[in-house]
Amino acid sequence: MKQLIVLVLFFCSLLFQFCDAAALASPSIVVNLPSRTLSLFKDGSLVKVYSVAIGSPATPTPLGAFKVFNKEVNPSWYPPGKDYHIDSGPDNPLGYRWMEFSPTYGIHGTNRPDSIGTVVSNGCIRMNERDVDELFAQVPLGTPVTIMYDRVQVRLDAVGQASVGIYPDVYGVGGVTVGNVKAELSQYGLADFVSDDKISQLVDDVSGVQVIVATVCALKVNDRLLDDKVVMDGSRVSVPVDSVARALKKTFLFDENNHVVRMQAKSVPGVRRGSHIYVVPEDIQTLFGGSAVLNSAKNEFVIQALRVKVNDKPYDMDIEQVGPILALPVEKVAESLGVKLLYSSNRDHVFVGGQEVLVTWIQGQPYLQINKINEFFGACVYYNEQAQTIELTYPAP
Repeated sequence: MKQLIVLVLFFCSLLFQFCDAAALASPSIVVNLPSRTLSLFKDGSLVKVYSVAIGSPATPTPLGAFKVFNKEVNPSWYPPGKDYHIDSGPDNPLGYRWMEFSPTYGIHGTNRPDSIGTVVSNGCIRMNERDVDELFAQVPLGTPVTIMYDRVQVRLDAVGQASVGIYPDVYGVGGVTVGNVKAELSQYGLADFVSDDKISQLVDDVSGVQVIVATVCALKVNDRLLDDKVVMDGSRVSVPVDSVARALKKTFLFDENNHVVRMQAKSVPGVRRGSHIYVVPEDIQTLFGGSAVLNSAKNEFVIQALRVKVNDKPYDMDIEQVGPILALPVEKVAESLGVKLLYSSNRDHVFVGGQEVLVTWIQGQPYLQINKINEFFGACVYYNEQAQTIELTYPAP
């Protein structure tokens, strides 16, 4: 029997390795045998997880991809190998709802609610009466039913909490390794956020419950929702700086040896985790200016980076801090306003209309504080702190 189960699991692993809950049709059912759970999905989103009873090792629940092809209210039970049946009622082990997904196998209620969560059935999937009644009303004929054997469960709930569960080997198939768990975590970009020691502890405990390991937040940059996420593990908040820079069309360098992110004259600590480089929120503000705020109600990390507008149109230019005042690259300011700049012979002085511009040199580039732009260029400057924009109007009204 054990060899047969191993063979079936091998073929099922090929079937399920590309099976992602987000891709499932609406509605759909996924049953995981080691965790003794039935998950209902709609439009690819997890709706609810139910505790169930499954087949015993001697009469295991079949693995594979099925569909609900028969539904009955108040079913009769025909015991295997017997010539009698039991009508619907308190003595009927099928309960009051039956959803058949394979000949003689179904999802049903039970007159033994104490068996839920155990490994005792003849192969069917038992549910509490209240749960099966709720499920019955939501799944039409043709609903996909996927039955899998996955001892490692990584879940991401509606509020972004990521959890790991290691479940017992109910059919004696084999062990779980740290690598198995990290492979599951990697699908959520979390493999490098949970230590091997923590994973080893989870594997050794086989607690059979989901343990929260991190919280994942959506990342929004200048009102644009990105695919990549912000990760919170414990008190540490990690923001993928490469994703933010790409969204803002900025470039940076990462010093792998010293774990430092450099952007022009600015440098902050950074760490590579998987395919991303992460920094803390305060350093996002150091690099890009503006604001970085966690919106707990929406589970979003919102970055509003400083932007420049010239005559109400976005204009790409870097922004630096000179003392307490923001500063713009004087060459870009002149270019955006259509004003010609002149340099001294050794290029250490900048002039506009014969007047020397009082610039600050940053990495060989001249910057002008925004409170001096009107003096030298005649443009009106408005710093909109709420919108995180520096707005230039030229000619000044």
